[in-house]
Amino acid sequence: MSLRPIMSLQPITDAISYTENGFEINLKKLEQGTLYLLDIDYFIEDRRFIDALVNKNVAKESLGDETYEYWMVAQLKHLDVLKQEFRFIELKDLDFSVDVSVYNEIKMKVPSIFRKQLETAVKLLSKHHGGRDEQFKLLVQHQQLLRAQKEKYYGEIFEILEDIQEIFSPLTFGKFVDVQKDFYYFNCERGKDFYETLPFPTWPKSMKVISRTDINFNRPAADGLLMFKKRNLMDEIEKIFQ
Repeated sequence: MSLRPIMSLQPITDAISYTENGFEINLKKLEQGTLYLLDIDYFIEDRRFIDALVNKNVAKESLGDETYEYWMVAQLKHLDVLKQEFRFIELKDLDFSVDVSVYNEIKMKVPSIFRKQLETAVKLLSKHHGGRDEQFKLLVQHQQLLRAQKEKYYGEIFEILEDIQEIFSPLTFGKFVDVQKDFYYFNCERGKDFYETLPFPTWPKSMKVISRTDINFNRPAADGLLMFKKRNLMDEIEKIFQ
């Protein structure tokens, strides 16, 4: 925060004091009849406040089997009204979230036999799952799965699951997205919905990719492009099962 006379633009360092609820300006430090410029930096925590100021839109476009594109637009609302009340407003590091679906890509590359083995193994390890008859059926099913797959994944089920989960960590998944134009990549996180047949999180149905941009009175709208390299993701999952 800074307070400067319009004519000299030299900061007045002792005119502002911070309080518990904000700040105060000591008018005795200012000269009568002089115009001043007050610059304020404010961290906005309430997302509803941002939504009231900024209009956000995203459109998805498929580019064959290789890539999905997400076109992003962030634009200041009520620009004329804001300009009447403020000399200048700039929103810096504005978060823009896009839910990138990965469910179909995972479904295509995770073998069905592995999913069945994983489900059966989890049930067998559960002490509270069913009675003796149910446990016996699970053991029979487990043996059938092993014979059908010739024990390809036996003993590696949870190691493979860990490798899949690692792909969807922020550090690794960031390699499969590219953000261009007025936005830049900031972070990503797993979506809230997971593969639904197991009692614990396995692989997500979507990833939330967070990009950031700046908008202000000089550039009230920002355009961005998020590219999801789905083919690269599918190739990475396929390597786990080779």
